Amino acid sequence: NIEQFKNTNDLSVDVGEQAKLSLYNASDIQKQLVQEEVQITVLESIENHLKGNAIRVVPGATVIQDPTYISTVEKYNALVLERDRQLETTKEDNPLIQNLNTQIKNLRGDLIVSLANIKQGMVIGKDQLERKNNQLLSQIKTVPSKERAFLDISRQQEVKQQLYLYLLQKREETAISKSGTLANSR
Repeated sequence: NIEQFKNTNDLSVDVGEQAKLSLYNASDIQKQLVQEEVQITVLESIENHLKGNAIRVVPGATVIQDPTYISTVEKYNALVLERDRQLETTKEDNPLIQNLNTQIKNLRGDLIVSLANIKQGMVIGKDQLERKNNQLLSQIKTVPSKERAFLDISRQQEVKQQLYLYLLQKREETAISKSGTLANSR
């Protein structure tokens, strides 16, 4: 019965140990959720920075590990810095500045699309973490009832084990007394 109970409730160890393991996993997943939310907030901040009309350098974000995005940001920032350097000696209507503005505008659009894709991937990852977290929390909520059922089965096992030992002892006593009685009668 205990083996069957453990198999049906997916218990590999003691119920209390299983609960501790679930709590540890839930805590770890909640930390990951917080990290994902921070990363998404940073992405939104960069996205808002890019959607502004001013041509400014995009801050580097360590949360974004996409090599394509990183290289695009480097190109964008290099063009912005080149534009700013050229504006010190020339006017806004210079064809070189106009060319740089066009390149910056195109890269800005690429960056916004890239950020949207990265953000979408992070949101999907966050949703998966939330599902795992909810599963673990529901498992944790069922621990008291599982533990009570396990204790009931364990008590029954203990009673039956004591009864079995008692009966074995009586059988041995009866066998000893029977052999003693048989010897006397001979």
